[in-house]
Amino acid sequence: MTSLAKAQRRTTICLNRGNSSVAQQGSSVVKRVLVIDDDPAVQRRCREVLEAEGFDVSCEGSLVSARRFLRHSEADLVLLDLFLPDGSGYELFARSQAMVADRPVVGMTAVYLGTANAQLIASRYPFAAILSKPLDEKALVATLHRALNGEPAPPITTAETVLPDPEHAMPELRGD
Repeated sequence: MTSLAKAQRRTTICLNRGNSSVAQQGSSVVKRVLVIDDDPAVQRRCREVLEAEGFDVSCEGSLVSARRFLRHSEADLVLLDLFLPDGSGYELFARSQAMVADRPVVGMTAVYLGTANAQLIASRYPFAAILSKPLDEKALVATLHRALNGEPAPPITTAETVLPDPEHAMPELRGD
């Protein structure tokens, strides 16, 4: 069954709870993901991939708009670009810690970090995982499911755990 057919069969009911809402699909709760990235192509592809997996996706292009979103809306997980025009993704932890304290944050970057830098970042900031761009779609989905289930990310021990598998990288980011 195609993802469009799945989406057409799915009935989503929103239940208002104060200033937030929880989307429910049948008896299971749909997980909400906030994608923070200044690249519209990354936002668009993340939305397509994650919605096909049953996530409810919102996208913001800056730290300012992400903070505004988090003040007024709920997200179960934040997918955060580490380098944005109005600051680094690390600033979301430093200046808005209360907004992200109760939810996993998965970092993503086009800058190759290397094992030592990724381990240093992981020791200083509570990322559930850090992914490299271009994003490997299968790894993205698996990482988000692991983070939402409270499972630890695989240990960063080699460059291969940081670099994406080119075969599964998002096509428009590979240059296809």
